[in-house]
Amino acid sequence: MALSASDYQLIEEWEEQNIPVKVICRAIESAYSKINTQITNRSSKTSLTQIKEIIEQEIREEIHKK
Repeated sequence: MALSASDYQLIEEWEEQNIPVKVICRAIESAYSKINTQITNRSSKTSLTQIKEIIEQEIREEIHKK
């Protein structure tokens, strides 16, 4: 996975919100799993900023599990 400057900025924002890196990583993995089942053209690249809302929903769900 290659990250753009805006993707790095998004990760920094999550870290500044004191979201643990493990939670961020799990949320990213889960979000990509979800979109991969929906996308028929898997050769297209999807950035973190494009699926920000899905990732943030995953983060909220992960945090509320605890």
